[in-house]
Amino acid sequence: MINKIRGFTLIELMLTVIVAAILLAIAVPSFRAFIQNNQLTTATNQFVTALNMARSEAVKRGRRVYITAAASSAGDEWGGGFRVWLDENGNGTYQSANDQELQVWAALDGGVTIDSTKDRSEFVFASDGVVDNGDTIEVCDGERAGEVGRKLDIDPTGRVSIIDDNYSGCL
Repeated sequence: MINKIRGFTLIELMLTVIVAAILLAIAVPSFRAFIQNNQLTTATNQFVTALNMARSEAVKRGRRVYITAAASSAGDEWGGGFRVWLDENGNGTYQSANDQELQVWAALDGGVTIDSTKDRSEFVFASDGVVDNGDTIEVCDGERAGEVGRKLDIDPTGRVSIIDDNYSGCL
């Protein structure tokens, strides 16, 4: 009796590798865009959450609550992180020894920038939830400039809304 060895031929194996390479070449760019879109959405949601938290804490506590940029730079006032805090000593400047920090958000990942159109790095919410000055915020993906972003509006009443979910004016 002759036993025949069964298995893959070299040609079959090479064809399988070629098909797998083609599928990966199609999938990887789509997956990268998926990750970048998720980073942009996450950054937007974190910033909106911080603003809403500052507003609700101001109303709840009946006091002014601040949200300030941790590391502000031109064109990216909020991308270095931000904090929500109570001004315990009334001087309007965050001092860790004297003021109560409510929450801190770390610097953003993935080249995402958060830019105030009025170059503001601080918002103050009064005890009635009204913000000291409204603004428009651009959340942009620095790696895909001009392509994709989000535009937020902080109106003078303190309400935060996304006014453009496919903003293409990012620089």
